[in-house]
Amino acid sequence: MTAIDETAYPRIRSSITEKELVEIYTPEKDEIQFINKNAKTDASKLGLLVLLKLFQRLGYFPDLSNIPFNIIEYIGVTAGFRNIKSNIKSYSTMKARWKHMSFIRDYLNIKPFTNGGKEFMMEVMLKASHTKDIIADIINTAIEEMVLERYELPAFDTFSRIANEARASVNKMFYEDIFNQLDESYKESLKLLLKREESESTSPWDKLKQDPGRPTVQQIKKFIHHVLWLQSLNKGNILLDNIPESKFKRFVEEASSLNVSQINEVSIHKRFTLVVSLIQAKTTQAFDDLAEMFIRRVRTLHNTANKALEEYQRSHQEIAEDLIETLGKIAENWAATKDNETRSKAVDNIFGGNEEELQKKCAAYLAHSKNNYILFLPQYYRNQKGMFFKLLELLQLKSTSSDKRLELATDFLLKNKYTRTVEI
Repeated sequence: MTAIDETAYPRIRSSITEKELVEIYTPEKDEIQFINKNAKTDASKLGLLVLLKLFQRLGYFPDLSNIPFNIIEYIGVTAGFRNIKSNIKSYSTMKARWKHMSFIRDYLNIKPFTNGGKEFMMEVMLKASHTKDIIADIINTAIEEMVLERYELPAFDTFSRIANEARASVNKMFYEDIFNQLDESYKESLKLLLKREESESTSPWDKLKQDPGRPTVQQIKKFIHHVLWLQSLNKGNILLDNIPESKFKRFVEEASSLNVSQINEVSIHKRFTLVVSLIQAKTTQAFDDLAEMFIRRVRTLHNTANKALEEYQRSHQEIAEDLIETLGKIAENWAATKDNETRSKAVDNIFGGNEEELQKKCAAYLAHSKNNYILFLPQYYRNQKGMFFKLLELLQLKSTSSDKRLELATDFLLKNKYTRTVEI
């Protein structure tokens, strides 16, 4: 049930500032002339003026007993009335009040709700319900249109009731339209989703709603199968292309809130529409989840490789010190003599026939000396590459700009996924 304060339905607030009293409720000269012309006693004149000012503010005639007295008092005092409390109390029992409502409608050129207002409201709400689904939004649209058309506003309950009727009518049309476009074989496959075998604790309907879980290798592989299953079910997505986004979101929300027993209790047209909507939403969401799992998995590999680099650097610190010590000896002996032959013999003695081994140690150290952890990635990626290829095939990455290098790189990888050596 939509609450009145969720809408733009005009209401009198319990607190009002002096500025608002002056701007909204100060009687004009022509309004004083109006009440003097259409009422005789002070009580009826005051009541007529209060009704007039309140209607101008609200667009409908409120129960005066629900109006804060400071508003009534301000209107009365400003217009020069005395004994305001007793006069307004007397007015509430006068039959003249009903005539005064008619006088006010004529004076303000307002059409009573009974004069086609209900039909106009329903027409507006039916139109609004094609693109809006929140009852408050439908009501607000009707209020705006009725004010422009100069209709007296009915009670809020009337707005709420007709808005719900209008939305239900439009949604029913959507349900029937989608249901009628589904082929029989697809309907049969959808029915299987809503059945739970006695031996099973859950149904395929529950499986449809499952979350992706943590991005572990096993969980990703499991979720890939889930995505493929969703794809096989998502055959009614084209039927939802003409459904407004607000409607589609509501269908999905409602479907998500129902268990298998509850979904089987709704009308067949609505049931199949909700099922098809949830399948499409879950399929789309699953690809987003899969992309997120892909990113998080790659990030984990990079973090692991980076930690491996740090460990390598720590464990090979002694090698680095040995290389530096060797370089220091070469420099020392080189500086100690100017004779090239003597220098050469000194360097040979330092190398001690281990030149190739020292070269390898230098190359290995240099390869890992600039925080280049990429060299460690292959050993962690190797056992997961099949999963990553499957992810790339499913996700079908597309560039959002004119730069297509990522797409070309992905195509290259997929084309050569079974090739051990590639000519570039």
